[in-house]
Amino acid sequence: MEETHAQMVRENNLKMDQSLVKYAPAVILFLVAVVLDKLSDYTCDWWLPACRQASSFLLATYLAILIFLLYMAYELHQRRGPVAAVNGLMALAQASVRTGSECVEVAKDVGAKLAAQASSDKTKAD
Repeated sequence: MEETHAQMVRENNLKMDQSLVKYAPAVILFLVAVVLDKLSDYTCDWWLPACRQASSFLLATYLAILIFLLYMAYELHQRRGPVAAVNGLMALAQASVRTGSECVEVAKDVGAKLAAQASSDKTKAD
C-alpha cells in the first residue's frame, strides 16, 4: 500500500513538472515576434509605415504572450508552491528548446528540398 502511494506521489510530481510544457509553442512564437520586431526596428520602421504597424502588432503579440505565461506561472505557484513553479518553468524552457530545434530541422529539410527542386527546374529549362 505504501509503495503504491509513493509511486502515485512520484507520478504526480512528474505531472506537476510538465504542467507548463503545453505552452512551448507560445514561447517559440514569443521569441520569433521579439526577433522580428527588433529586426524591423533597425531595417524599416524609420521609413515604412507598414513596418511600424507590423512592429506595433508584434509588440502587442509578444506582450500578450508574456503576460499569459507569467499568469500561468503565477497560478502554478499559487496552487502548488514555488518549487513546482520553478520546475514547471524549467520544463517549459526545455520543451521550448526541443520544439525550436525540431522547427529548425524541418525548415532545413524544406529548404533543401526547395533548393533541389529549383536547381532541377533550372537544368530542365536550359
